[in-house]
Amino acid sequence: EGTGRVILHPHAALERGARIVVRDAVFTLGEEAYIGADATVVAYADVTLGRRVLVAERVSIHSEDHGPVWNRHLYCVAPVDIQDDAWICAGTVLAKGAVVGAGSTVGANSFVNGVIPPAVLAAGSPARVIHALPQRLGPLRGRRH
Repeated sequence: EGTGRVILHPHAALERGARIVVRDAVFTLGEEAYIGADATVVAYADVTLGRRVLVAERVSIHSEDHGPVWNRHLYCVAPVDIQDDAWICAGTVLAKGAVVGAGSTVGANSFVNGVIPPAVLAAGSPARVIHALPQRLGPLRGRRH
């Protein structure tokens, strides 16, 4: 009924139990990016995880939501973009249209339905900026998955 494409860059990793569903979209997992156990990605619009993105266990990323009660197959879709070096902590949900800026961390059990700017700590439901994070020089090295 549709087509989807998955792009896995070098050294990307998915833990056991991670689920990826792609329909009429592209799912991209960047270089050295990691998706934890029991995480779910549903891409009905493009979902992009940048380089060295860390997605913890039980995170749920959806580029769609279901239609009204009388027509559950009438989806609303928008891309999801998690930029380089972002960290999505355990139990977080990212809804259609979510953007997490480069180097940002989203605290555990948060709900992201908008734009989180680069280099901040955000948390809550909906996620809000808590404070800026210190800038670091270059990517982390020696990370193990």
